[in-house]
Amino acid sequence: MRIFLLKILKKPKIVFIESLDRLILKQNEILLLFGSDEMLDKYKYENLSKNDQLRVDSNPNLDNKNEFKISRALIFEFEKNYIHLNTQTIYKSISHSANHAILAISLTRVGVDLECVKNRNFYPCLDFCFSDYEKHQVQNAANPLNEFYKIWTYKEAMIKLFNLGFYALDKMKENTSSHFSNTLYSGKLKFIYSVAYITF
Repeated sequence: MRIFLLKILKKPKIVFIESLDRLILKQNEILLLFGSDEMLDKYKYENLSKNDQLRVDSNPNLDNKNEFKISRALIFEFEKNYIHLNTQTIYKSISHSANHAILAISLTRVGVDLECVKNRNFYPCLDFCFSDYEKHQVQNAANPLNEFYKIWTYKEAMIKLFNLGFYALDKMKENTSSHFSNTLYSGKLKFIYSVAYITF
């Protein structure tokens, strides 16, 4: 598990953290936990929230999906090790891709999306849910594939931030809220993630 702290400054900054035990989350900070199959041994049904237990009970296949297990193990590790859990109101958002997961935690609403970068024909998606400006950004970028994933993950993070459905993907524009995008590597895999948040 990798732990990062996104500090929301004029220019957002990522700080690596070794453990959660001394961390006190502050306003304008977002905690990010990134994990892969090393988290599978930490997954246990009894550690799930009541809501997730009900989901597994009604859909037992979830209990066999590594991405579900990894994401819930990240939540459990956070709740087990963050000592201020009962004294702060915490907001969470989770995303997974290619047997990896990312968990975003904040004192205000937050949305996160993670995508494994794969060579693909993304042009049909441009017509489906990208504005003319966003299409222009992708088509004129030095690396159009990376730019596509950066905007796509931003849009999905926004949907989570505002608790909307997939139908709203084309409504999410770059200026709707603040966001941060970055790249992560795990072995030979490359991921792009975006975090959407509201600043006050």
